[in-house]
Amino acid sequence: MDASEIGCSINLVTGEHYGPCKGSCGPEEETMEHTPIPWQQHPGPYAGQPPIFGADGKMVTEYVTNDGDIPFIIRAVNNHAKLLEALKASAEKLHDLRDEPECLIHLFQNCPKGYCKDARAVIEEARK
Repeated sequence: MDASEIGCSINLVTGEHYGPCKGSCGPEEETMEHTPIPWQQHPGPYAGQPPIFGADGKMVTEYVTNDGDIPFIIRAVNNHAKLLEALKASAEKLHDLRDEPECLIHLFQNCPKGYCKDARAVIEEARK
């Protein structure tokens, strides 16, 4: 953190920076990168199972150990970002509803309460 970031505040709805930094610290960068979604299962002239393709038309995998896993894998990948955003919004809302002093004087991303730290850690791990 440098001096321009001290007192930085972020509107949790719009992501806009305000306060002393005036946006100089920049927005948080998303770190999730994978083959573009939606992923789809395509039948074709392939040996064994039909492969999974990304939205860019590139094959993601040619073989999955269990046929029953293919729909699950596709649903998990296609919904990961939406589920992560829902988790983050729910954790922030729960934090905002708490009437404990630590939660009242800190934004969710800086709250020292154990359950807020745990929620941030789970969200961060899911973004990797």
